[in-house]
Amino acid sequence: METKKLNNKQVKEALLDTLVYFDKICKKYDLKYTLDAGTLLGAVRHHGFIPWDDDIDVAMPYTDYKKLISLSNEINKNNRFIIHGYSKEINDKENYIYPYLKLEDNHTIADFKMNKDQGGAWVDIFPLNNVPANSKLYLKYIRKLRIYYRLLFIGNRRFKENKIKSGIRSLIYLDRNRMRDKMIKSIDKLDELPATNYLSETIGNCMCDTSAEVFRKKIPVEWFDNLAKLEFEGYKFFAISEYEKYLTMQYGDWRKLPPLEDRVNSHSFDLFRK
Repeated sequence: METKKLNNKQVKEALLDTLVYFDKICKKYDLKYTLDAGTLLGAVRHHGFIPWDDDIDVAMPYTDYKKLISLSNEINKNNRFIIHGYSKEINDKENYIYPYLKLEDNHTIADFKMNKDQGGAWVDIFPLNNVPANSKLYLKYIRKLRIYYRLLFIGNRRFKENKIKSGIRSLIYLDRNRMRDKMIKSIDKLDELPATNYLSETIGNCMCDTSAEVFRKKIPVEWFDNLAKLEFEGYKFFAISEYEKYLTMQYGDWRKLPPLEDRVNSHSFDLFRK
């Protein structure tokens, strides 16, 4: 199959096309979402992509997220965009290890330099779970999820290394589907516990360094009552009403640009048009 390597501008155009389609799905099925992480920061500070960034993140309340999962077979009937994440019939045959959803552009293919991933231009879709009333139980779940997430990260990386380390990575990778499914079950159980009036990005919390950071990033449920619309590369997308407060939770002084030496692209992949 002949492919064409895309330049940086074309990569961002393919990512943007995927986000536009995601927004179209959410409007059609009345699903709530918010721009998240660097995408939200880019929308507020740059009205588009952060110049040195090339990925797109969104987050959804778990009820909407689960509804999106239930619609995935119907959505996947189109000829271009595909939802990956929870269908064992698909994902146990393909190279998909993540415990969250991705919407991918099937007309593109990515060549990952550091990971064993496959797929095309994508939007990462993260669940926002209810925060349990029992904080100790919540931390217990987060710590369990963190172990699985780090193992998946280790198993999925590509490195030139000695045979022993390479063998360990291969063994972890062979167990990837079981670990992914364990994480999904844990996330499901979290949302069944007696809850506070807050939501939190459970997968993102797996990467938090401290317990305080886990609880600092709670989103009051009412922030989804009246969603804002933010400009991103000439389009309008949804964001939680108190998006500036949320950015402060995530980044501290987010209005200040990082030093020049830190304004580098950290994502290692080339994207091709099929």
